Amino acid sequence: MKEGTIGDVADSGRGVGAAGEAVHRRRRVLLFTRGSDVDAGFGSMAGAMLERDHDVVLALDHPRRSSALSELSRRHPGFEQIRIPARRGLWRIPAGATKRGLDYLRYLQPERAGADQPRDLARQRAPRVLRALVRLPPFRWSFGRRMLGWLLRHLDAAMPIPRSTKVLIKERSPDVVVISQWIALGSSEAELVRSAHATKTPSVLVMSGTGGTDPAQIRDMPTLAVVGEQQQVNDVVQVHGIPRDRVQAVGAEAAGGARLPSSSGMVDAVDEAATKRASAPPGRLLRPVLWLLAPLLLLMLLVLHPVSTSKECISVVRHIGRQMRARPRKAAKVRAGERKAVAGSASQERRVRSDDTRERKSVRAQEKQRKREGRQHRKTTRPKARARASAETEKARTEA
Repeated sequence: MKEGTIGDVADSGRGVGAAGEAVHRRRRVLLFTRGSDVDAGFGSMAGAMLERDHDVVLALDHPRRSSALSELSRRHPGFEQIRIPARRGLWRIPAGATKRGLDYLRYLQPERAGADQPRDLARQRAPRVLRALVRLPPFRWSFGRRMLGWLLRHLDAAMPIPRSTKVLIKERSPDVVVISQWIALGSSEAELVRSAHATKTPSVLVMSGTGGTDPAQIRDMPTLAVVGEQQQVNDVVQVHGIPRDRVQAVGAEAAGGARLPSSSGMVDAVDEAATKRASAPPGRLLRPVLWLLAPLLLLMLLVLHPVSTSKECISVVRHIGRQMRARPRKAAKVRAGERKAVAGSASQERRVRSDDTRERKSVRAQEKQRKREGRQHRKTTRPKARARASAETEKARTEA
């Protein structure tokens, strides 16, 4: 088992051996990443965690078959590969629109004036209503756009947390959640960080880019953000606004044509983050208000996104219909199981009664056999006894 520490942070999960070396506690790690990132260093990261005797569950956005993952599964029983559940429901429409709107507003800032290509892409993906608002006063000016960004950030923070991801984390109950940064407009690592913190699980965000050139901004603060090189720390702090004490450089290594955080340093960072307390997800006060405004939101979605909203409504209605049709079948299965259990207990009782009856019949048969043998014995011994008695009587009479 590999050993090592980072910094002077004390790890309550580590003990001290006889030689004074650090003894690492076995952790349960849930690693979220893309299938394309497995070969770009994250496969070796999972392997380093398994070599440290951690249990690793690799959650991918789509199934992935590779010789590296097969080798990890063969060598380490604590390795498992699952699929990240897709977000469903009507809330995914406003959640995605809010994220894309924030990405577009970010590229409208003066310091991003030279990024023409990502700004054009962000404008194409941004909601049409937002593209129209930024052309009108007061949102065409910087203070209006700052106000609009403030509103969208609060709405983004208050969006309901995906239930499927929360259920996955609760079922696996990891000690720490590791998330690879998906550097794309409208990326969903914020939902993964929120889901982890909603279950009170520490999170580690692997910053695989260079910070200053990331097209998407990290808006949810992880427990620990990990970068490869020391010069990336300032970029992450300035661009993403993550506090400096939550950013850690662990050394870089070349993987897949990119400079990624080293695998050994990542394992030490995971061990350190697992001892920290996860912060509560943002938007706890505004989220109930959004739930109360859900009917109004549905009407707005029908006007702004009629096709997507209609498809999602049809999907929800079909899902409810399938559940309602499946409910009688489940009840029938339960009743059948109960009847089978009752029949099983009744058959067991009948079996016991039949065993008792057979035993009583066997005892009676043995008793009859003993009586029969006794009568037969008496029949054979009585004539001989009478003959012997008469002979003795005749002998006594003769002698007299």
